[in-house]
Amino acid sequence: LTITSNDPAQKTVHFPIYLDKNIAPVIKAPTSIVYAKEGTPTIVNVVITDPNQDGFTIHFDENEGIASIKSCLAIGDEEVIITKVNENTYEVGENEKGVTLSLVLNPDYESKGMYKFTVSAKDTRNNFSQSTVNYFVEHTNRAPIAKTYRNIDIAVGEVSDVIEFADMFE
Repeated sequence: LTITSNDPAQKTVHFPIYLDKNIAPVIKAPTSIVYAKEGTPTIVNVVITDPNQDGFTIHFDENEGIASIKSCLAIGDEEVIITKVNENTYEVGENEKGVTLSLVLNPDYESKGMYKFTVSAKDTRNNFSQSTVNYFVEHTNRAPIAKTYRNIDIAVGEVSDVIEFADMFE
């Protein structure tokens, strides 16, 4: 941009303007609360695309240790270079269709409550986007686990010792 004026000290001023139409990666994740049951793995799929077909880096963040990345796969039959940087980060090469990040929620029997995880994506031009998914772990009753218990022989006409059921199960 060039501006000219009648100022004798500085008749012309040049301002560089950079126009970058590049768009940040798009993350399609569940917008409503995801429900998972204690003791039962639940899969959550998140789709990441870049409208400009740039390569991008995906980062997953969850502090509770319940959710983790199961896989990061290209959508369709497109061959895409996908590199696992660490347990929570993948680098994805240039592509048209994007990738599906499959996450597994694996709550134990003491995990009832509300949690969240975040997926972020940053393309090669430093455009950044992120999405936070809230999930609720529902309480589930677990079946009792039988302990190994000794056999008891009772002769005809005799009475057995008292056996507490609590001693027979974990």
